[in-house]
Amino acid sequence: MTARREPDFGPVDRTNLYPERLTGDRLIPFIFEYLNRSNQATLFAPRQQVQLGERVLALAEAGGKATAVTPLLAKLFVDSAVKRTQEGTGLQDMPQDVPEIFIDYLRRSHPTASTGFDTLISAARILAVVSVGDSFVPGDFRQDTAIAALSAKGLAHQAEQLTGQLVSNGVLERRVFGGLSVLRFGLDPAAEYLAAIEWIDRLRTDSAKWEEFTVRLRGTEGYPNTIEGFLQALSTCYIAYKKPLGLPVQSFPWDRVD
Repeated sequence: MTARREPDFGPVDRTNLYPERLTGDRLIPFIFEYLNRSNQATLFAPRQQVQLGERVLALAEAGGKATAVTPLLAKLFVDSAVKRTQEGTGLQDMPQDVPEIFIDYLRRSHPTASTGFDTLISAARILAVVSVGDSFVPGDFRQDTAIAALSAKGLAHQAEQLTGQLVSNGVLERRVFGGLSVLRFGLDPAAEYLAAIEWIDRLRTDSAKWEEFTVRLRGTEGYPNTIEGFLQALSTCYIAYKKPLGLPVQSFPWDRVD
């Protein structure tokens, strides 16, 4: 299992793994090894594999602020390149910034023959906000809560179908406890980035709302360490969408070096 917070298993033997962030000198070897172990290295010449690493670093450094390059981020980007190469569509339309890597992840998980992808993205963003909740840490949420959230955003007639589709696509995982259906995102960072995108869309150009939201984040229990993943996602999404969406100038306190 994976978790943002260390779970309490009690007196049970277990092995804890802590993924490390990838620096530039370790990223290229990671990509080489990942492609080799997944038997996909033959899809790319060695120079192309190096270029994939360079593109990941360029995305992470976009906007003048470095985003942490995690194994997951590198994997999702490489998986995107693999799928495009297998389909023969080329790499011209690869994600151009970090948030779009997670949108592309949703797209790749969606059956080609299915329609309504834009609505599915909207639903995933709404449910991501439900997942992070007021603690801004991804967690479980009840299906009836998910349906209510989608209905509140005008998707009542599609709420069941959209939730089911996200489960079928592997984006959401469903478990049943005592007859109650509980959902959670399969990837915590996906929940954080999708929630950050949704919050940015809700705040838009209203400087007062941005200030209120920043104060709310600073008042969250365990700030900033406990919600580091969401804060990183929000900062990265803000940089990516600031110009195209005309977002107000913001200086996030968690980005400042004291």
